Amino acid sequence: TQDLFIVLRKIFIDYGYHKVTKQINLVCLVFHSVAYLVQVVFILSHMNVELISRYSPMMGMTASGLVVMIVPLILEKDIWVLRKTLLLFAWSLDCAGKEVKLTIRKRSKQVNCFNIYVFIIFFSGTVIMMPFLGDQSELFLCIQTFKYYFGFWSTVPYWLYFGTLPFVVYSSIRHAYVLFYGMLLTRQQITLINEHLERISEDLDEDTETYQVEIGKRLRFCIKQHIAVKM
Repeated sequence: TQDLFIVLRKIFIDYGYHKVTKQINLVCLVFHSVAYLVQVVFILSHMNVELISRYSPMMGMTASGLVVMIVPLILEKDIWVLRKTLLLFAWSLDCAGKEVKLTIRKRSKQVNCFNIYVFIIFFSGTVIMMPFLGDQSELFLCIQTFKYYFGFWSTVPYWLYFGTLPFVVYSSIRHAYVLFYGMLLTRQQITLINEHLERISEDLDEDTETYQVEIGKRLRFCIKQHIAVKM
């Protein structure tokens, strides 16, 4: 079947679960988790209201991002099964009528354009947070923490942290896009099923003896496809 959202599938499933990508994801997860714990220790040892109020929003976002990075690792097998099932049982767009086909293509084009805008926003936000665009110490506690604990060698974890940050952002949003991709394909298939049901009476001649039998076959066919899509 023609996959109108193949870019999402390639970026977040096929490439996202490549062997190299998984290894990089694991390294980034371990490094940023350790860096996060170091920052927590720093906060506990320098407890004050200003420190907590200034850095707690970013610390909260970092914690949620690290938790989300673990989810794709746990659900990898389920996601591959989902991908295989959707592509295996999906009806081709060619089986739809002209109007429905145009509607689906128009809808997919709008979704793909929206995804491009979201990618640009995430990319721009990630670039803006890079240290070469200015001092980020007001936003990231890790800068102060690395200087405090590592002194002269703080530049090593500093650049490792910000160098791997784009990949951390990618891994953090990957699971959401995998679910989004599954929802888009499911919605497309349900649209095709509904259109097929509406065309049953138009395709069959009521005066034929096999009219009821053919309707039963078509209905069972649609029900079977609906069950496969919903699984």
